[in-house]
This record gives sequence, structure tokens and C-alpha cells, in this order.
Amino acid sequence: MIASILHSSSVDKNPARDAVPQHDQRASTETLSSQLSFSVLESIYPRTLVARILTQTRRWEQRERKLSQLVMVYVLITWMLLPLLTPRRALGRLVNAARLLGTYDGPALPTAAALVYRRRKLGVMPLRRVFEQVCLPLATPQTPGAFRFGRRLVSIDGTSFNVADTPANARAFGYQGENKQAKKTTTSKPSERLPQSPFPKLRALLLVEDGTHAIIGARFAPVRVSEPALLPGVLSQLTPGMLLTLDAGLRSARTFEQIRAQGADVIGRIASGDFMRPWQVLADGSSLVRLKAKDDGLQQDLLIRIIEYRLQDDIAIPIAQQRRSRSTSGTRAPKQPELYRICTTLLDPREAPAREVAGSYHERWEEEVVIDEGKTHQLVVPMLGSKSPLLVIQQAYALLLGHDLLRVWMHRSAQQEAGLDTDRLSFTETIEVVNVALTLGTVLDLPQATGWQERLREMVRQRDLRLSERRVRSYPRVVKQSHNRFERKRETDVGFRAPQAQASWEQYLMIMAKVTDLVDSYTTIETDPILLI
Repeated sequence: MIASILHSSSVDKNPARDAVPQHDQRASTETLSSQLSFSVLESIYPRTLVARILTQTRRWEQRERKLSQLVMVYVLITWMLLPLLTPRRALGRLVNAARLLGTYDGPALPTAAALVYRRRKLGVMPLRRVFEQVCLPLATPQTPGAFRFGRRLVSIDGTSFNVADTPANARAFGYQGENKQAKKTTTSKPSERLPQSPFPKLRALLLVEDGTHAIIGARFAPVRVSEPALLPGVLSQLTPGMLLTLDAGLRSARTFEQIRAQGADVIGRIASGDFMRPWQVLADGSSLVRLKAKDDGLQQDLLIRIIEYRLQDDIAIPIAQQRRSRSTSGTRAPKQPELYRICTTLLDPREAPAREVAGSYHERWEEEVVIDEGKTHQLVVPMLGSKSPLLVIQQAYALLLGHDLLRVWMHRSAQQEAGLDTDRLSFTETIEVVNVALTLGTVLDLPQATGWQERLREMVRQRDLRLSERRVRSYPRVVKQSHNRFERKRETDVGFRAPQAQASWEQYLMIMAKVTDLVDSYTTIETDPILLI
């Protein structure tokens, strides 16, 4: 389904249009491309690169009119840095800044319908290509926390996005829980019926560089598609020298084999009953297990290393108490701390001691922070609001490009101070700083202003805006929600619209006059002045 969406936008079949059209190169006050500058965006996504990708994907417009597809790419990224606005209002903010300073003499803003038309013509592929070519690992060996055992730390985890509840989105993406709910019979008790999500959902599986929080790989699918089904596509984006921390729900012998085939290594959590027959016990207490090709469906036998550990009581008991408080009184301590089991393809205990390998697995939670950055602090609104599947996927890639823009500026800023971890830089403050620069860059010729990039990096790492150093911490995975007195919206809950456009509420009112014994002798009460008083 997603593959058909990626290629469903209109493409001009004329081979003569494979080159950048001449109208994009001219200077004219009749187009937005000649009036607006996207210096902050172009510093990460160069205009020449975007133009080349538009040529490769054959997405250039036949006539530029007010808005070119080149500018449309930058408008979409800008929108995902100002998500509380519509695309037209995000573009309007840039234009209004130029108008306020008297530097804008271009055309009026395109209508919302014109922007939607351009978005449909642009499609998904240009933004996806920009993401694949630009959103690459950022860390260097000097980046704090980015490497372990000489390998680049990366993580894979999944999330889902609410999307606008339109018939097209519902058909394309589906609702979370709808398949399981369909299996329930009508005789099921209300407490046994599985809830269905109120909005259609887009599933995303992301590959993240832990040290910089850069999203370097992604796959999207309807929510009915499981994360393991998306995993091979994301694993194909691993490169040699990476060390992947993997969630327990994604573990399998074939997954480990594919990771090794990519030249990468893995640390993943496993269940208590997995790989219980050690082939060899190592000096540090870990053990080697041989996965046989004939038993596990592998191309050849594979050795993995198993490490088991428990947390010390001063941290294990409070964590266990959080879990028990839901089902018990919360006053009894667990009998024994939980046993954690992880596996890895790092086989040499001298190169990768068991304690350090186990500690490295906890870096997987950096991916959860990245998901929070994108969904809570960058997107802000609770859904991807595009009305059609094509535009939803397009918006999702624009969101990733906006996140990468922010993370690149944070990484560049941290590089200017030796030993500064990007964890100390505020993501939300960076959003504010970049948005200011984005607006000013529209009206000022930033490339001609010496030192603007250095000043932007300095603003991102201001000492008074830095975060505290990370501490060891653990919190219950719960959500605080207030009770809602309104019933859940259903398909039958539709609004009323008057058939006449000029109708007023007074036309639909029927005044009910209450007649009492005081007015029995009167035919009407409206004409009696005493009763009116």
C-alpha cells in the first residue's frame, strides 16, 4: 500500500523536462522563489541537491506561476517547524516578515487549494530522496557517548502517528486494534472488548544514531502492519561498524544474521527461555550459544553471546515496586530482583566486557527520547493533519527532515566546545532559535552576513539554556488522563448544517408561551401591557 502511495503522484512523462526548467533560473518579482530566501534550510538541504532530486524524480512543474516545486519542498519543512500553522500560514509568516520590512514586492500568497495541488504534484519521492541522501550519521569519534567498542551506537524502535480521520486515510492506514476487535464476538463482555483507536494511525519504524539523536533511517506503513514486518527494510540501512541496540520484541535468529550480513553488530534483550543451551562458558560469566542453520532457518551457523545480570537492590526494589503497585497493595517487596538476559554478537569478553555490554544496552532509551522530541515537542499537535494518504506520508518525511535540521544545528553547536554532549543542549530551545533564524533569513540576505552561522550555533549552546547532566532514572510507563464527561465519537455522530447558507438560529426557534390563570380572560398576552410588565 505504501509503495503505491510513494509513486501515486502525477509525473510528467515528457523526457525533455528532465533538466531544470529555465523558468526556475530567472529573476522575476512574479514568483515566490525570487522573493524568499531559505538560507537556514539551504545550509542543510542545498538548493542544488533539491533541484537535482526534482529532476531525477521528474517532479518539476510545467509552469511555475507563484510557487515552484523547489520552494514547495522548503515550505513543507518550514511547516513542520511551525506545525501549529497550516502550510499557507507557515508560508504567510515568512512573507509577512518581508512585508513588514518593506522588502517584499512579490505576488499574493497562493490559496490553500493551490498549495494542496502543488503538494499532490510533488508527491512523496522527492522528500524521501532528500531524507535518504542527507540524513546520515553525524557523530565523529570525538562525539561524547556516540561510540562503544569502536562501533557507532544506533537503535531501532517503532511508534505510530494519529492521522486525520478521513475515509481515504481510514482505508489506507486503518485503526489500531481494529483487527483484534473484529475477532471479538458480539456476546463478549464490555470489559473484554478491545478498544479501537479513535483516529487512523501511521506506523513508523525508525533507525536513530544514539549519540546525536539523528534519525538516519525510516519505514512507514499502515498500523495493521507489524514492526517485525518493517524491520528488514530498516536493517538494510545499517552500515559496517554500527552497533545496534534492539528491542526484545524484534529479536530473532534471522534478524541477528541479517545484522551481521550488513557488517554491523547487535545487543538485544531476550526472553527468559531463549537460547538456554550454552555451547561455551566464558571467563567473565557470559556464555556462547551456537544457533544452528538447520534449526533456526539460517544460511549458516551463528555464534551469539549471552549475558545475564540483575540490578542492585537499592535500584531494583523501587523499580519492581512501580510495577507491583498496580496489582497489589504496593507494600511488599519482590522476593528476588528480576533477571535480565541480553545477547550480542560481540563475542570477545576482552574487547567487550559483560558489564560494559549490558550498560550499552541502556543506550536504547535514547530512541524513546527522539520519538518524544518529534511527536511531543516538534509536531506539538496530536496528529498528522493531511487529508489523504499521499499527503500524510509526505508530511511524515517533512517532519523527519525538520527534525534532522534541528539535530544538525545542535551537533554543529556542540562541536564548537570540546567535550560538550548534545544531551546538554535543549531541543525545544533549538526549535525557537531556528524558527527565529528561519524568519529573519527570509528578509535578510544571511549568506552575505558574515558569521551568522556561528552566531546561530552560539545561541543553541547558551549556558543559561543548557540542561542538567543525565542521571540514572526509571519511571513507570503510564499516562495521566483526566476523566472526560463526553461520550466517544462514533461514525453516526455527524453535525447539522442548515440547507440555506444565510439561515440564522432565529428561524429555527419556537417560543413556547406558558398561559396561566391570570390570563384566562385574554386572547393574547402580547397586547396586554400589564402582563408584559
